[in-house]
Amino acid sequence: LSDRIRGFLRGLAPHMLRDVPFAVVMFAVYETLSRHGRAQGFVSGAIAGVTASAVTAPLDFLKTRAMTSVGRRSPLFQSVAAIWKTEGPSAFWRGSSHRIIYKMASSALFFAALEMYKRILRGVTLPSPIGRNQNARTLL
Repeated sequence: LSDRIRGFLRGLAPHMLRDVPFAVVMFAVYETLSRHGRAQGFVSGAIAGVTASAVTAPLDFLKTRAMTSVGRRSPLFQSVAAIWKTEGPSAFWRGSSHRIIYKMASSALFFAALEMYKRILRGVTLPSPIGRNQNARTLL
């Protein structure tokens, strides 16, 4: 395998271990803020993105380290222990401020667009495969 493919495969598991918890935290925070507060869309999305990024920052660090490491790959738990011992616990949040800012902006825009499209679709009548037309509101 080429070095590029090896690098991709090396970071795949840490990438999934980062993205699944990120999505769970982001959507849970957004739904909680949207249901119990008045902020929807942009503001709730920004808060959700910041929260999810901060929580998953160590996983993002591990993903990046796994994808950029040269040589033999260590199991994830050995990598965590070695980094903790040699670089200290703060190493797991190294570079997280850039990701947090990026995710704050992208999550705010994502949820603002989502809410806008939900409002648009509520007034659209969709053809039904069983012959009865349904308002999109019943599907959202």
